Amino acid sequence: FPTRRSSDLFQYLPLYGPIFVRQNVRDAFESLGLMLEAGVPMAEAVPAALDTVQDGHIRSELGKIRPRVAKGVSLADAIQGVRYVDDQRLIQFIHTGEASGTLPELLLRHTRMETEDIDGSLEQLTVWVPRVVYGVLLVWMAYGVLQGVGYANQ
Repeated sequence: FPTRRSSDLFQYLPLYGPIFVRQNVRDAFESLGLMLEAGVPMAEAVPAALDTVQDGHIRSELGKIRPRVAKGVSLADAIQGVRYVDDQRLIQFIHTGEASGTLPELLLRHTRMETEDIDGSLEQLTVWVPRVVYGVLLVWMAYGVLQGVGYANQ
């Protein structure tokens, strides 16, 4: 486990971890899209975009993109083999955006769609986690009551 910051451990939490990872990756590519749209060159935009990633381990892994882009490699090639960048929609949007000259727009379209997906996942999490916790507590209390009845008869 990373030990740099407490947020570095969020990606390992059950249920929430994958959402946290998606949020971090989304934030990086959203920032990249905004900077590219503003005319910032790719080689300058990538390091700044990666600085928006909260989790140190995710930032480090995405940091593999930086030297590749600095060498003039396309973003589509730079993300190859980088952990956490395995969203096929994002990969296709990057390929299409670079080929058509609409990379900033497609990155921002992807991040809007990703935000909607993440928000839906968070909503489901906030609905189901309390239900599961209450269910476990109910079973635990019922077990305690049944164990108490057994002892009272002896």
